Amino acid sequence: MCVQRFDDSRNSAIHITYRISLRSSSMWEPRDPLLKVLIIFKLYSDIKIYI
Repeated sequence: MCVQRFDDSRNSAIHITYRISLRSSSMWEPRDPLLKVLIIFKLYSDIKIYI
């Protein structure tokens, strides 16, 4: 009975962690394309300076 309770609590902890990771990844999604654009722009400007 104790083992079953431990397994249940562990599973719920895994589910909570999974939900938090999903939530945090969805929060970062809108900023991700902007970050890519900034990195590409920075690389392009660096290449332009060297040419």
